[in-house]
Amino acid sequence: MYAFFKKYGTDCVRICYLWENLADLRKKKNSCKVSPDFLSREKASMIRKNRQVIYLNDKEMAAISEYCSRFRVNTKSVLFRQAIMEKVLKELDSNPPTLF
Repeated sequence: MYAFFKKYGTDCVRICYLWENLADLRKKKNSCKVSPDFLSREKASMIRKNRQVIYLNDKEMAAISEYCSRFRVNTKSVLFRQAIMEKVLKELDSNPPTLF
């Protein structure tokens, strides 16, 4: 196979070698598999069952709408969830429990 490419130069030989190695990498599959039971438990634990409602005044709603239109946010619930969880986790990290 290399004899054909040798007359065109070493670049073609390198490309052919890289192509063969790429094919070998594609054949190798990851032997580490996750059990279906684990996946189903993880999926069940991530389902959101609890509902929380918030009320905003007109100025707050206008600010949220402006932010969503400016930064192309389609789902406001994702925006609220990320902002709230970011604040909660930051507060929990900055105030660890004390022993005494």
